[in-house]
Amino acid sequence: MPPRDNDNVTSNDDDPPPTSRPTSQRSRGGRVSAEQPGGGILLTTFAPNNDSDYRTSNDLRGDDVPGVKDAVGAALTQAESHGSFPEGGREAWLVVFGSFCAMGAIFGLINSSAVFESYFKTHQLRKYSHSQIGWIFSLYLFLVFFVGLQVGPVFDRHGPRLLVAAGSICIVASLMLLSISTEYYQIILTYSVLGGLGGAMLNAPAYGSIAHFFKERRGLATGIATTAGGIGGIAFPLLLQFLLGENGVGFGWSCRILGFILLALCALANVFIKTRLTPGRQTADDGSARKSSVWPDFTIFKDKRFALSAVGIFFMEYGLFVPLTYIVSYATSHGFEVSDGMILLAYLNAGSVLGRFLPGILADKLGRFNVIIMTIGLCAITVLGIWLPSESSRAAIIGFCVTFGFASGSNLGLIPVCLGQFCSSKDYARYYSTAQMVASFGTLSSVPIGGALLGLGGREGWVALMLFAGLSYVVAVICYTSARVLSVTMANSNIVGTLDSWEANAAFWDAGMGANGNEYWNLLQKPYLQKLIPIDEENPGVTRVLDLATGNGMASRFLARRGASVVATDGSKEMLKYCRQRSADEGATRMQFQELDVTKTEDFESLLGSPLADGGFDVVLINMAIMDIETLEPLADALPRLLKKNGIFVATMLHPVFFTSHANRIVEVLTDPTTGEYYNVRGRVIREYMKVAPWRGVAVNGQPAHQMYFHRPLHELFATFFKRGLVMDGLEEPTFTEEHPEVKQQGRPESSRNYTQIPPIMAFRFRKLD
Repeated sequence: MPPRDNDNVTSNDDDPPPTSRPTSQRSRGGRVSAEQPGGGILLTTFAPNNDSDYRTSNDLRGDDVPGVKDAVGAALTQAESHGSFPEGGREAWLVVFGSFCAMGAIFGLINSSAVFESYFKTHQLRKYSHSQIGWIFSLYLFLVFFVGLQVGPVFDRHGPRLLVAAGSICIVASLMLLSISTEYYQIILTYSVLGGLGGAMLNAPAYGSIAHFFKERRGLATGIATTAGGIGGIAFPLLLQFLLGENGVGFGWSCRILGFILLALCALANVFIKTRLTPGRQTADDGSARKSSVWPDFTIFKDKRFALSAVGIFFMEYGLFVPLTYIVSYATSHGFEVSDGMILLAYLNAGSVLGRFLPGILADKLGRFNVIIMTIGLCAITVLGIWLPSESSRAAIIGFCVTFGFASGSNLGLIPVCLGQFCSSKDYARYYSTAQMVASFGTLSSVPIGGALLGLGGREGWVALMLFAGLSYVVAVICYTSARVLSVTMANSNIVGTLDSWEANAAFWDAGMGANGNEYWNLLQKPYLQKLIPIDEENPGVTRVLDLATGNGMASRFLARRGASVVATDGSKEMLKYCRQRSADEGATRMQFQELDVTKTEDFESLLGSPLADGGFDVVLINMAIMDIETLEPLADALPRLLKKNGIFVATMLHPVFFTSHANRIVEVLTDPTTGEYYNVRGRVIREYMKVAPWRGVAVNGQPAHQMYFHRPLHELFATFFKRGLVMDGLEEPTFTEEHPEVKQQGRPESSRNYTQIPPIMAFRFRKLD
């Protein structure tokens, strides 16, 4: 069905074409519509309003950059634009409702753990210590988060349907079987193991599906969904208090009734949780597409911001689950009736409802990391400043429950939106579940450690438990603050535009590109490099290639496999390190390595004076890096001396006409004058070409540091090499075509992959004749 005149069409440059070196262009602004002749509508669409993408170093100030509100936001260019996310609407909010139901089942149950802990201690497990009973709840949470390490990648690949269905069955069955459990091992198997596995299969889809529909309002949407845990934490303890009371129905039917409630919640979750984005894809070295791996990816820990955040989650959950589990026992040991202790738990969870919702709103406005640092700090203050000195004061204990409930409510809800700033939405569940895997060891040991501390007895035991929780929060604050400071340093440092930025980006870049690259490499760059670079494949080692700015060696390894003898160079020590590692892992032969900065004449002189350059090179290659280089003069001066007679210089780069900071994609919705039907025409509006100032950006979503891009009009670019006596004998403009259906972005007509009449990159060849 053709789009209507008022259809919103928005641009999203989330698909930069890098391989040897990252490159990315994004436009700025909003959407403008104007009537066109013939009844058509011209929708001029601009990519994200992320000003930091296009500002130079001098232009990036603290008061007017989105990154000041959130340091992490300034350190990266998001992969998706505003327009690529619904940010609301009936379908999106129903997904939030489905996630709300799933989280109500998972965390409503765990937020009632204090009731179960108190009941087990006085009934089935009265002979067991607090520490032993604590393992029941810790194991449940451990499995929810640890198994999520595998669930996240499965969600990213296959979507939520089977996971949510299987998780629902497990978590409902766990309560039904718990109702007939009397022994310690039975409770472990039912509540902890079966329930934990069910929670794991529900948790990642509940968070991940929201990320498919919300970007700018993700904090709000996630906050709304996570209020389910607080609401469940109010309703479930009060319900259990009634059902387990003197006039109640007993433990067995209490669990069954709670199980039927979870069944209803899970049924709604199965109906409404869905994804919007197609499963992530990777491209094999032969150019064929395959779905992303379902196995965990530990290379994301190379991002120090992510690693610090994951450790922060570990200590945050140390602090969180101790009060949640032991508040009822604390109250009853300090003069409260059991019923009053359960009401305290309801107070705590009531505070958490507002604490889950309000910080989510503030996080979208003030910055996700800024808000989580404030709320975790407030948690530490409430534990050490209110609970620790409270003793038997009813007012102090109630005040602690409400305040801690509010402060801790955002602990779990803001984790995924913070981590989501390091990755694209298609990898959201993978990042979240990997971080929670680290935290799972905290949840596993926190409650038993708290119980062991209580074994010290009397006031001493409670003080030790409170100090353990409070100081854990202090460490979490330090970790999150360090992650934020690191992001600010990367965003506002002077390394942008220098090799230092590649030192910072190397690990992240190598992990993102992997061994096989992406579709830009396999479908655009590699075929044309193969066309422009002749290799004597019958005589391996005869064709000598110098690869400049090799990155992780994608092109070098490809040419070596074809039979070339390759000298791979890069000015970044870190990038060259990963090139060596990839080459060794692949078993590449006929490869040598040299550190070389293409902007330094002395580096070329050093190479020319070394045995590596003896006899010259048949090919000098620079793949997807020219636009990263401020000056081409040292390279151009060296080329006649580097090349053999009839040797060639080959380069690929972003197309300097169509991909700059002043080239905007458009979608024209036109009317056929004969049939009256609507049809789309895609194009580019070039606002500036002859003189475009350098701009800063990123190539891969989440990379730690920006780099500078330098525009040169075609006459200026080619003249640089003409002046050195080189002759152009090859020019290609690769573009995606209908022959590449695997890269067509369903549901995203604005993707640059769908602009099949506009070449994203350019490849050219110069030859030395004398």
